[in-house]
Amino acid sequence: MDKRTQTTGDILKEKGPSLAPISGLDVAIQRASELQLSYQNPEGYWWYTLEANTTIDCEYIMLMHFLDAVDSEVEQGLVNRILSKQRPDGAWSLFYGDNGDLNATIECYFVLKLNGHDVEASHMVRARDYILSRGGLTSARVFTRIHFAMFGLVPWSSCPAMPLNFILIPNWMPVNIYEFSSWARASIVPMLVLMAEKPVKRLKEDFNLEELYLESEEDRSFQFTHDKSFLSWESFFIRFDKSLKVLLKTPFRPTKARAMRACEEWVTQHIERTEDIYPALAYSAIALHLLGHPLDHPILKKCLDGLKRFQHYYSGDLPALPNIEGNDHGVSKEETSSLPHFGTSELMIHQQCCISPVWDTPWSLTALLDAGIPTDDPRLLDAGRWLISKQITDDIGDWKVKNPHGKPGGWSFEFQNDYFPDVDDTIQVIHVLNRLQLSLEEKEESVNLGLQWILSMQNDDGGWAAFDKNNKREFVNKIP
Repeated sequence: MDKRTQTTGDILKEKGPSLAPISGLDVAIQRASELQLSYQNPEGYWWYTLEANTTIDCEYIMLMHFLDAVDSEVEQGLVNRILSKQRPDGAWSLFYGDNGDLNATIECYFVLKLNGHDVEASHMVRARDYILSRGGLTSARVFTRIHFAMFGLVPWSSCPAMPLNFILIPNWMPVNIYEFSSWARASIVPMLVLMAEKPVKRLKEDFNLEELYLESEEDRSFQFTHDKSFLSWESFFIRFDKSLKVLLKTPFRPTKARAMRACEEWVTQHIERTEDIYPALAYSAIALHLLGHPLDHPILKKCLDGLKRFQHYYSGDLPALPNIEGNDHGVSKEETSSLPHFGTSELMIHQQCCISPVWDTPWSLTALLDAGIPTDDPRLLDAGRWLISKQITDDIGDWKVKNPHGKPGGWSFEFQNDYFPDVDDTIQVIHVLNRLQLSLEEKEESVNLGLQWILSMQNDDGGWAAFDKNNKREFVNKIP
């Protein structure tokens, strides 16, 4: 029998009469294993849905409007999902089981109003009441303010100063872009362009969110506050932000063009070799657009295509698998037109913030191996070979900044993310490759490269982080 067509029941039978009677637990494990194997992609990997909260849906709608690239079907599908996630009290949550989040609710209210929802409809009234009961729009977080400033809904002065020249600070300085975490860095660099240009994209005539303010226009304050002492880092950065805002008003900026080029080069180099996360891809698209590139520019288009690939079309409950060729567990955009019962009123779109095949695959293999699937099962070996093919062996990446002598050999989370391999993915891949009965010729070099890369990433204090070595400037977390 071809082992690729074997069920776990066949495998149990092969173990012979000495096997103990099959219990209910054995049956459950057998059924779960068969389901897991049915989810395997023909190329060998597993790729599961990475559920995001509704702020990602909202911000994709904002991106489409900012770029004048609105797909009405996509917007309606995202709106349908947003509506399905509203809590009875009118709020939207950041995670399952929380009590609602002010910023998520503000962003959902905005896109629903932009989509044409009557502000006096019951779901909008409940959302507005929740927002006002928690301080209104002046209490919004920094990222919500930035997104709204792009549309003239709050002043740019409500956002923290981000000097464009930050990109030019050398790596040996105490504060530079490489002292921030990888995902923050990938967002900060394109945001430097955004914050330097401070664009305002006007929406429909007279569109505003005045009903979300508790204060009159003259009494509104977006000042950052904290409850720490005058000598705290929080207090220092708030005072520094005020000083920067005054300084940045001066028209003399001799290094602006150089800094813009540096940001563009950084973004371009990274997007060419990465399939990173939301919001980094969205901010990169915005930055390239502000730098004058059309939407069909290869790098800008790669950002937008990547975000579209993150979209998950479905009806009813969110499926376990994204919309990928070779499975029937989701519904692709192309398929929606052939399903008469599946119009835009029922279509829901989930904007994933990332995709996770290199993470999902070794954990799926671990579960199957622990469930008793043989280590030489061809389906598992196919997965192991796929993982080996995804190892990053080019000598590039942000990790090299703090680990210049380390040799490459890690794995990333996504299909492609050459600049950001991470220690936790690499550990799990090596662990499962060691368990599979692949020949030493196939796996030994890959495992050794991965192990040496992990060892080279150890911090001076003995621990490991995910993406960078010795990235431990805790005071940067105090920046507004």
